[in-house]
Amino acid sequence: LQSSYSMLITVNSSLQKARDNDKEAQDVVDGVKSLVIRVKETMMEIGNRRSSPIYSVFTVKQLEIRAEEIKKPSLFIRAFRSGQNVAILRNIKDDLERANNEFQSVCIIHIGTGVENLKAQVGKLDTRTQMVDQVWPISRHPHTEDFLNRLSHRDHAEFSSPINVSKSEYLQDTRKALLIELEDWATDSGARPPIFILSGAAGTGKSTIAYELARRLKGIGRLGASFFFVSGDEDLSCTTYVFPSIAYQLARLQPHLRSSVACACRDSPPPGDLNDLRLQLLTYIIKPLQKVKYHPYPIVLIIDALDECTQLALERVPLMLHILLKEICSPSIPLRIVLTTRPEMHIEQIFASGEFDQVTRPFRLHDIHPEEANGDIRRYLSVKFQALGPAARQLLSTRPEVIDALTMRAEGLFIYCTTILRTLREDPYHLVEVIDSLLSDSPTANIFGLVYLNSLYSKILESAFSFVFFKKGIVKPVLGVIALLNDHISPKSIASLLGIPIADIRSVISRMGSLVLSDQSDDEPIRPLHASFPQFLIDPERCTNHEFCVQPRIYHGRLAIACLSALNMTEDFQRNILRLPDLMVHKTTIADLTNITREYLPSHLQYACKHWMAHLHEAEPSSELLEQFAKFTKHKLLAWVEALSILDRLDVAVQALPRVQAWAKVRRVRYNGRFPIAHEIGLVCARGPMK
Repeated sequence: LQSSYSMLITVNSSLQKARDNDKEAQDVVDGVKSLVIRVKETMMEIGNRRSSPIYSVFTVKQLEIRAEEIKKPSLFIRAFRSGQNVAILRNIKDDLERANNEFQSVCIIHIGTGVENLKAQVGKLDTRTQMVDQVWPISRHPHTEDFLNRLSHRDHAEFSSPINVSKSEYLQDTRKALLIELEDWATDSGARPPIFILSGAAGTGKSTIAYELARRLKGIGRLGASFFFVSGDEDLSCTTYVFPSIAYQLARLQPHLRSSVACACRDSPPPGDLNDLRLQLLTYIIKPLQKVKYHPYPIVLIIDALDECTQLALERVPLMLHILLKEICSPSIPLRIVLTTRPEMHIEQIFASGEFDQVTRPFRLHDIHPEEANGDIRRYLSVKFQALGPAARQLLSTRPEVIDALTMRAEGLFIYCTTILRTLREDPYHLVEVIDSLLSDSPTANIFGLVYLNSLYSKILESAFSFVFFKKGIVKPVLGVIALLNDHISPKSIASLLGIPIADIRSVISRMGSLVLSDQSDDEPIRPLHASFPQFLIDPERCTNHEFCVQPRIYHGRLAIACLSALNMTEDFQRNILRLPDLMVHKTTIADLTNITREYLPSHLQYACKHWMAHLHEAEPSSELLEQFAKFTKHKLLAWVEALSILDRLDVAVQALPRVQAWAKVRRVRYNGRFPIAHEIGLVCARGPMK
């Protein structure tokens, strides 16, 4: 029996490797046949040592029948590939268990732990063998990765990207009931609404919940993909890359889908219009899912912060949601989708439609009982304060009421707590003074739920900057960049655009460590830690200090001037930007194109090319802006189109030029006679990509 046990271990190992080649599959057939014969011989030997038979439940004849079912290799291999072997494996598993009970009943041998391990391994085969034929055809193909990379995916959209990891501060046992409900919904194979909508005000912890759920589901193999929107990030504040990124992650995280997604990428050319959401969803997600014959469990997608999708939000977000809800209602689509959002009108209207009542499960964070919500915040503050060091622990021992006072001021917003803690970590030497300042404050704002958060942001800014900074005039331009830029850029790029020394840029950013995420590199982008901070800066009812409040039209105008000036004043920004010896060469044949582009189109010029018109569209005309606009249309327009072609962003020209012309008309701006060429350029760009 010991040799039988060893043989079964070998069989199990062979079965796990069976997906690698056909020879291994044949080994499985031979191994199972040998195992049945060996078990039969063992039982015959056992029976010969007794005066009465022991086969009352499990007979040799039954084993012989099972052996006959898999005796022909071609039949078994077909069953192995098609999933028909599941019934056979389950029968063998049941028979082995009954045999084990028979052995134990006559005290012949004790196989305890070994048999339990074998039962677990055989149980896993029920799922694994079903998926062998699904991952076999292309998952081992040498070009599979090349096929998948045809998808316009964005790696930093994943929950596990460094930016999301750095912002997540989940504390064990907070939001416990909600996470249990989410996990039950996500993993239950029964009939459940496929869409879970988690809504709540800014700062209530939606993204942290989404992050923690994604982490847990990935740990048990149930996560299909995650996409975390981020306002102010060019690629993560639009719908363009959502479905390609989800498809790419599905192929990475779910092996039984890798083959079908890769085939879709191989057989379907990339959509000419990256904004054709329905085509993206059908081609790279829905159809690959439908081609897979067996889905062992529901696959969970997590899309976080829908409200932070700001590019054409009123149009694109409802369209994306409507397409998504419409296409996944089929029982053949094994998807569960978590959506998190603020209660924005254009998003709520989609979910309120009677058409989708049966497929959605709404959950509003503000419906959590205040006692439970405050209990989570109190626990969070208590644990995190203890970790701040001896000074914080001493404060709590002498003034334990501090935690309750801060909990009350948090008003259910975790962002209030995390911002305080970051502030105290930045300056632990003035911990008591900071706490006293916060607790003695009497805010006068009247926006429910944001009273103390507004006060906190104001206090941090006021304590960070002295009169010297205001006199130099460098604080507000940097705040304007944080509040209004259409992409996150580095201190070096900010300095180049604004014409401010990089040392001054660094000095301002370093004093906002609790509000802005930045490392020590001048080439890495800076990012607000939470979307509520840029929104605070541009709202005069929330940011009442004029030294910090950013007027959008004024500062969009200044950013438009900065972008156009950078393009106008760069002498090398002209036709044949990359200085190619052959102007007719196709760009895909240019060696080291990325580095050459970086040399002749540094990051601040790339930003200017892609976003000058967005700032212009929101700006009030000024004489300086009109002067730069006129120079650009006269001297740099065609070079700009060439630059966008190099950057694979000709779609920017298609969208921008009509908007610029509309701006000029509405603002009654007179432009020189060359600008109408822009309309023709737009038509050319719309017909097909320029290379």
